[in-house]
Amino acid sequence: MRLSKVMSELGLCSRREVDEWIEKGWVLVDGEVIDTLGTKIRPDQNVENCTRRARGPDAAGHHPLIHKHKPVGYVSGQAEDGYQPAVTLVNPSNHWADDQSGIRFTPLHLRTLAPAGRLDIDSTGS
Repeated sequence: MRLSKVMSELGLCSRREVDEWIEKGWVLVDGEVIDTLGTKIRPDQNVENCTRRARGPDAAGHHPLIHKHKPVGYVSGQAEDGYQPAVTLVNPSNHWADDQSGIRFTPLHLRTLAPAGRLDIDSTGS
């Protein structure tokens, strides 16, 4: 199977990002750097990121924490008919300016995002 397909299915990055990561040598397969597009791997091989700049979760599998103040008019959990979920408010334009983590926001961060609590549509808070 192609490495790029495996990486996107594992949720490591989007298909568009895969080629960039491979070309920059940011991908390890069984501990070896892979920098050739179109590389095929076996299902039993281990794929991982080899740089902090290229990751979604860190080495321990932790995802970045996203803290957002929910305004009135958004639902915090599942979308309801006619209303937007609060997750639509999380985007690169409102990334904290003083963040020094070095983590670049990508849509991958939203893939496994879950609210820590539920606030009604008429409630506001964090």
